[in-house]
Amino acid sequence: MAMKKVLCRSTNGVFIRNLGWKVTPSGGYAQHKFYLGKDESAARLASIRLEKLWSEVQVRWTRENDFESQPTSRPVWDPVTLSIAEAIRDGRQVARVPLPVPFSAMIPESPLIGDWLDKLQKDISVIKVELLNVQAQEKSEEYLRNQGRRLLEMGREMLHRKAGGETLHSAWDAFIKWVEGKYVDMEKRVTQFGSMQKRQVAFLKRHIADRPLSELDSRQIEEILETIRLRPTGLNGKPVSVGWTQNCLKQFRSFLRWLNKSPEFAWKRPSDLELSPMRIPVTSQERACVMRSSQVQTYSLDELRLLWNFGTPFHRLLLLLALNGGFGRSEVASLDLADVILRRPHPHAREVGYSRTRKDSWIFRMRNKSGVYGEFKLWPETVQAIEWWLHQRQKITIQPGVTSLLVNQNGRRLDTPTKGNNPNGHIPNTWLQLTQRIQAANPEFRKLSFNKLRKTAGNLIRSEAHGEIAAVFLCHGRPVKSDELLDLYTNRPFGKVFHALDKVGERLRHLWADVATPFFDVLKETKTTLSRHTIRRVQFMKRQGFKMSAIAESLAISIEAARHAARQSVADEPSLGHKEN
Repeated sequence: MAMKKVLCRSTNGVFIRNLGWKVTPSGGYAQHKFYLGKDESAARLASIRLEKLWSEVQVRWTRENDFESQPTSRPVWDPVTLSIAEAIRDGRQVARVPLPVPFSAMIPESPLIGDWLDKLQKDISVIKVELLNVQAQEKSEEYLRNQGRRLLEMGREMLHRKAGGETLHSAWDAFIKWVEGKYVDMEKRVTQFGSMQKRQVAFLKRHIADRPLSELDSRQIEEILETIRLRPTGLNGKPVSVGWTQNCLKQFRSFLRWLNKSPEFAWKRPSDLELSPMRIPVTSQERACVMRSSQVQTYSLDELRLLWNFGTPFHRLLLLLALNGGFGRSEVASLDLADVILRRPHPHAREVGYSRTRKDSWIFRMRNKSGVYGEFKLWPETVQAIEWWLHQRQKITIQPGVTSLLVNQNGRRLDTPTKGNNPNGHIPNTWLQLTQRIQAANPEFRKLSFNKLRKTAGNLIRSEAHGEIAAVFLCHGRPVKSDELLDLYTNRPFGKVFHALDKVGERLRHLWADVATPFFDVLKETKTTLSRHTIRRVQFMKRQGFKMSAIAESLAISIEAARHAARQSVADEPSLGHKEN
């Protein structure tokens, strides 16, 4: 067997291992004796490594013995493998071996030497192997590096040919088609989420140069992510927002996952790719907004008063729904008639911990974005606004299948996409018109979006209760961030939400007192039925520079009535802001 499984110990304490065969000067065979020193643990470790080496020598002999100039009848140690064994015996980390014939007669730059060394290292795994000739070792390493680069280029070229010239932009086009088939509604139209993904991909295509997919390796992916992270300029020539940048980073990573699984493309995720969180840079102004007490933009009480005073009944309806329910644009537009319960006691008052009364009104609904259920007690002003709108809604021809509370003049939902499948702009445009109307009289009035009312409502609830109640009010997915299982074992404290809404309603009630009749039928007042309050408002708005058509639309009176009121002798101004002491 040429292998003894045990170490022998000589009389002088040196451990000896007989392992393998060697050719004797007479042409016979004898076992080779390895002296492994007096340290037993080191000797046992060297013995194990030598056993592994001898097994690899046997495999190598089986493959190459027939091609040797002097073949042997059994595996033997040759000068190369024996020098490797001696390096293991001595405990060295690298075995430096001599070149055998005919490689020893070649110049160091010969590629054959590099090939021989590469094959030897693949055969011997127990230790690193290098050439005894330093110059030949350096030339061999250079040759192997060049060979590696050449093979990589050949592989990329083969992948590119196999992919048929696939590029990053063509893959994005295929991804958009997949989105158009994946994210559709019941009418097979692309949803707003799908449309948003298409806009994000279009943004990426504008800022990321096209390239073959065969070249999309880890380095290039990191470069693309870095380009997105640095907030490229939008269509207005300014850096895009932090939120848009975060969404585009998520979109690109989602695209990579799709591309890796897509059967249409040969590209596969690089094995060395690691996607880690990225920090998005912010401007000094953006940082200053965070480093202050009011980190979230909300309407002040004086601004809410102006919105109420200058708004039409429909504006006031939107204002009350947003504040009373913590609704944004999407929540208001998707509010269903069945979600609104007027003048009935709460069906589960005992469970939620709130006393019953038949005068109370409610909204019970599921928030579409988070899929979280919410309950809201309505203020008397909100109930009045809803009843006014239900009366107006009866005059509109409702389209089949439309059950939402709010509809446009054509009887369609206010979140119905446009013909180009863009988001419906009815609510934000209506709110912008009100903002511009106020700014004409009060230039310092801030231009805030309709969704800032949702943040204002959450802020008001939090000031009267605490963070968990505000999160329940806003229908967040996890009110208590540290406990994701809380909703599985406990009911949400809607009773506390109702008590907080009562307090906020009382706090805001004085803001609505400036308008005597906030909800009235269209063109209710005429030239002969104008109230003194309406006359004062007409004259005030006239002095602020409003046109008669705008005054008539705002106050829901005819243009003739507005002109008549402007000529009256009553000239007291209505209270449109915070009263001075």
